[in-house]
Amino acid sequence: MKIYVNGNSDLIPLIKEALTETVAEYGEGGLTVDLAKTGEGLKIVSDGKTATLYYCDKTSLFRGIGILISSEGEKLDVSEKMRFGSLGNMVDCSRNAVITLETYKKIIKQSALMGHNCMMLYTEDTYEIESEPYFGHLRGRYSAAELKEMDAYAEKFGIELIPCIQTLAHLDAMFFWPAMEKYRDITNILNVAKEDTYTLIDKMLETMNSTLKSRRINIGMDEAHLLGRGKYLDTAGYHERSDIMRDHLKKVVELCKKWGYEPLMWDDMFFRVNSKSGGYYDGFVKEEQAREVPPEINLVYWDYCWTDKKIYTGMLEKHRVFKNNKVSFAGGAFTWYGGVVQTAFSMSASTAALQAMLEEKEVKIDVVLVTAWGDDGAETPVTTTLPTMILYGEGAWSGDLSLERVAKKIKIFGEELDGFIAMDDLNFTPDVEEFRGNDIRCVHKYLLHQDILLGIWDWHVPKNPAPHYVETTKKMKAFADKNTPLSYLYRTLEKLSSVLEIKADMGIRLKDAYDRKDKEEIGKIADEIPELLSRIREYGDAYRYQWRKVNRDFGLESFETRLGGLIYRLEGAKEILESYLNGERESIPQLEQERLPYFHNCKEPRTPMNGYNWAETYTACRR
Repeated sequence: MKIYVNGNSDLIPLIKEALTETVAEYGEGGLTVDLAKTGEGLKIVSDGKTATLYYCDKTSLFRGIGILISSEGEKLDVSEKMRFGSLGNMVDCSRNAVITLETYKKIIKQSALMGHNCMMLYTEDTYEIESEPYFGHLRGRYSAAELKEMDAYAEKFGIELIPCIQTLAHLDAMFFWPAMEKYRDITNILNVAKEDTYTLIDKMLETMNSTLKSRRINIGMDEAHLLGRGKYLDTAGYHERSDIMRDHLKKVVELCKKWGYEPLMWDDMFFRVNSKSGGYYDGFVKEEQAREVPPEINLVYWDYCWTDKKIYTGMLEKHRVFKNNKVSFAGGAFTWYGGVVQTAFSMSASTAALQAMLEEKEVKIDVVLVTAWGDDGAETPVTTTLPTMILYGEGAWSGDLSLERVAKKIKIFGEELDGFIAMDDLNFTPDVEEFRGNDIRCVHKYLLHQDILLGIWDWHVPKNPAPHYVETTKKMKAFADKNTPLSYLYRTLEKLSSVLEIKADMGIRLKDAYDRKDKEEIGKIADEIPELLSRIREYGDAYRYQWRKVNRDFGLESFETRLGGLIYRLEGAKEILESYLNGERESIPQLEQERLPYFHNCKEPRTPMNGYNWAETYTACRR
């Protein structure tokens, strides 16, 4: 498809640049577009050959261009208006993966064509503070010059780059360095009883102020469960968490005022302090507590986990107690469960959440974000969030949350929604297919990493998984061979699936053969290991390519160390099996052990469960 803009406009170079992320190109001979300014929202009238795009700002302009591309020459008479204060996505740049400037610019252009007008880069310590050399050291942090470049690039497309940092907890990586220990209370939490801590926070704000133009900043403050329970006790004695939180927040707000910032913050701690379990959803906020929250704070209600709209509606009702504060919302594209995005669940949960936001009458929703967290090593690249980002754009502008709408829009980027849904096959084997879209599984992670002799997850290995992964490998290869911009995602999963064809139930088969004293079968399984190792290396090579396609080199070493350990351990297991087969040892102690469910309340064997973190998948020994 070709798009051509009539007349002279300084927007034409930007439109040309945005089109580089799409299947369309700029030039005559296709759809001719007249641009016209309007008071608010956007309106498009098109007969399929000529179109008039009425826009109020750059955001509506680029969203309109995206609509015209997806129309594929259809007649249009469309009017839309942004239903929230701001719409955008948040990319986690703190769990090993720091996206490259090239990836960032691709996301900016794609976001603009969806109608997003803001973006956050979640940076715990991955930005430079001039007087703190250990802050973000060896983490791929952004320099001041890079942040300025990124800010200017986003602004060109009508997108506000909002700083997103931490001023209380989640600073694990910073505390790796002994030089930063002086700021610690306990675990990953700052000691808010010390003035040094506020000097550091002031430096954080100063850095963001000098690099990004936005006058909004996300100051974090979530999940500080052990606040005041470490060195704080030595410094200030015992205080209630709610009191510590209140006083700390007031101080940080004053610092934000100093730098001219409107602070946003994750708001779970206000709810957790009144929960017996320390939970978010069973917590509540008293009216007097709500009145104590500084009115400058924009409270971000974050929630990713439910496909029932009523749960989001219920939480929004609890937020009505905040009479003096703006309220925002952050949902999620499930990128934080291993190396495979959970697209079906992301779409279901996001649809329920957006329906609740759109129907809410009493709480005016300010900023709406789709987050892409990278827990446990950021194994899933942020580029897998494309369908969910589109869904948020459609919900915020058209109100249409149908998968058909997303499937149509994703084609402008040269991709297919069916391919993203198919990625779920790595986790959803036939015996749990009924849960696809309604629940989360991380089966691929423990099948890949668990030790074949220890069998920590053997109880939870799906029934007869090999045929399923044979078909999944073929499916991923077929999508990869289409050579779309994101083919590398499918190629990586093709190689992972080919590993699971062999390894998924290898431990089950070994244990069964050992219990039957079937040395011939054990020998056959041992002979599979060289081919398995070859496939693991192919997967590692594909993953390296994928990582470098999206992220800076920093952080890749974590994945390579994990995969290297898997390879070396499989070599060791083969050696053990062979020594048993040739009579050098009388038994294999690991295979003598009874297999127990990892989750003790799981009654049925072969029930797939979640192995959320790498550390819990491969050994029961101390690490």
